[in-house]
Amino acid sequence: MNILYIADPKAADGCYYYRNFLPALYLKASKLADVFVNNKFQVKKDIDKKTGVEHKYIDVTSLVWADIVILSRYYYNPGYIGSEDQDTFLKLLVEATKAAGKKIVYEVDDDLFNVPTDNPVSEHAIKAREVVLHIMEYCDAYTVTTERLGAYLNTFFKKPTYALPNSLELFKFQAEPENMQGLGKELRVALKVLGPKKEGIVRIGWAGGRTHQLDLLSIMPALKWAKKEFPNIEIVTLCNKEMDNLFEFPHKNIPVVLSTIYPEILTSLNLDIGLCPLLERDFNKHKSPVKWEEYTAAGASVIYSDTPPYSDFITAGKTGYSAIPLASDTTKEDVVESWKIALRVLIETPDMRKKLTKNASRVVGQKFNMELNVLGWARAYQNILNQ
Repeated sequence: MNILYIADPKAADGCYYYRNFLPALYLKASKLADVFVNNKFQVKKDIDKKTGVEHKYIDVTSLVWADIVILSRYYYNPGYIGSEDQDTFLKLLVEATKAAGKKIVYEVDDDLFNVPTDNPVSEHAIKAREVVLHIMEYCDAYTVTTERLGAYLNTFFKKPTYALPNSLELFKFQAEPENMQGLGKELRVALKVLGPKKEGIVRIGWAGGRTHQLDLLSIMPALKWAKKEFPNIEIVTLCNKEMDNLFEFPHKNIPVVLSTIYPEILTSLNLDIGLCPLLERDFNKHKSPVKWEEYTAAGASVIYSDTPPYSDFITAGKTGYSAIPLASDTTKEDVVESWKIALRVLIETPDMRKKLTKNASRVVGQKFNMELNVLGWARAYQNILNQ
């Protein structure tokens, strides 16, 4: 079985890492499939001598080898397709793949139709909607992060759908970075300033990007309160400067890191509590619980907003501590008070933190382990090939 991922092999974002890079790496290493990642295609042009009409098409040379072609999200990478319009390119790629008799799998890890206007990619999401629907119409199957997202996609076009969870390389969360010199000066300095966690300190962490700005702001008053209330806590952020500037109280920041070394860096922070705030809205409901997975694998207990996707996967009081999300039927004050309670309980109760982490680690190890879940990816692709 030969699988071609249409993706940028140099991409460093989490979406590529979890949905293309890791599956490709493990499928190949396990000898379950031969895999190639490529995003450089030539768009050729022919002109009809009689009519003078220009015809554009994709050079299918690299498609001949593949049995299955994986398209992800918007595949928004115009730098690699010359002057061609992105939508035209994707439609040509779908046409060429179908003409070559190859199976097309549309890999989707987000709700591409309900992107909030406050999200930095909302404008592009609107522009890309037509081509997203085109791919959905002509693809042979969907692979998604959750069953909830898969069910939503099927309200547009019904397709065989495989829920393949974002899965971790758990062994990477067991060790700190080996080569500090290879991390870059800014990151080395930040880790040195953070230093080892002192005895009696409870370290609380938030990691995320600018698409989660409103999620973070919904709990910021509770964090500000906790910083004043508990002199023994440290708050650490793992984010870019834009997001870090939202914190108006003393804390320490670790700059954004490549996905390939993110597990080791997150583990090295030695967090006691990881924060998973999320507004209750359709876009967020179709996300995955990967942030909870990562904090758990790094040894932290988690406070999460009691809304999907987290409420679909986390058992309150057993594998995480729930707090109220900002929603249509809650107020900002409700959210802040709920998060204050959750923070107080976990800051003051180390035994509770240990219990949550132990239980959650068992679940993550069983259900979100890439070494085990690669078999699910292989079965899904084989079923699509056979359909």
